[in-house]
Amino acid sequence: MYKELHTGWKGYAMSRFQGCADEKGCINIQPHQLDGLSFSMTLVYLIKILKMQDLKKVTFVIMGGSAKAEERIFCETNYYSELVNFYPNTKFQFIFAGPELSEARHTEIHKVSKKLHGFFYRSTTGDFILDNYETIEEAKERLGPSE
Repeated sequence: MYKELHTGWKGYAMSRFQGCADEKGCINIQPHQLDGLSFSMTLVYLIKILKMQDLKKVTFVIMGGSAKAEERIFCETNYYSELVNFYPNTKFQFIFAGPELSEARHTEIHKVSKKLHGFFYRSTTGDFILDNYETIEEAKERLGPSE
């Protein structure tokens, strides 16, 4: 799919939505479809330019996520599966933190596939870090002296 990505949205959309073409081969894409895809496709491109494509696992932390946008797109569409389509040898983990995420998914893991899942934490990013990571003192004790 890299070839289609280099041709811009038109080439990519022709590949991604070819099953949606009418009898004349025309594909009509609604603006909200491109908006949703822009989340994952931005990450596809970021991985490429940062040369991260050979990593076995990549974790993204989405700070300030909301139920209406990031959570819905991750859980109710296949847009984030584009990451696995472009990088089939990589596992992707998403951590969504934000006070506007849904209560129903708070502290839940949503598995899209074997290689793609998201964890949702309904609170501020600061609270997520405080609740899920060790203190500096705990890290120093576990890691030993730094010198």
